Amino acid sequence: MVVDTRFEGTRAQPQRRGSITGISTETFTPGGLVRGVMRGMVRELYEDYLTMKSGLGVRRSRIVASGNGFRKNRPLGRIAAEMFEMELELSAVEEEAACGACMAGIIAIGEQTWEEVVGFTRGKRAADIGKGGIQ
Repeated sequence: MVVDTRFEGTRAQPQRRGSITGISTETFTPGGLVRGVMRGMVRELYEDYLTMKSGLGVRRSRIVASGNGFRKNRPLGRIAAEMFEMELELSAVEEEAACGACMAGIIAIGEQTWEEVVGFTRGKRAADIGKGGIQ
């Protein structure tokens, strides 16, 4: 079963709608539907990655995932690692949006420079700060 999760279209194709194909008595199960939705979500990210990769002309060896969708759902992380064919790491900090807002605020009021703030997170893996990576 293949689930296209673009239920509200895309930036390039706002009229596009999602779909579910390949349904059979063997594939239409709660687990099959959940796996299909997770694969569909990751496929959207992967297609965006392919677009960026072709524009930049670079290949990456790892991806860094952020958000509780990946942090709290190991199967989603495994699907992403498999589809991207890369090592998947969790971001070094939790609550990434709130952390980013704090970082922007610290820079805006002149407490730290961009270089100082970025140095705080650069190069830290989730496993390095005791959160454990996706296996």
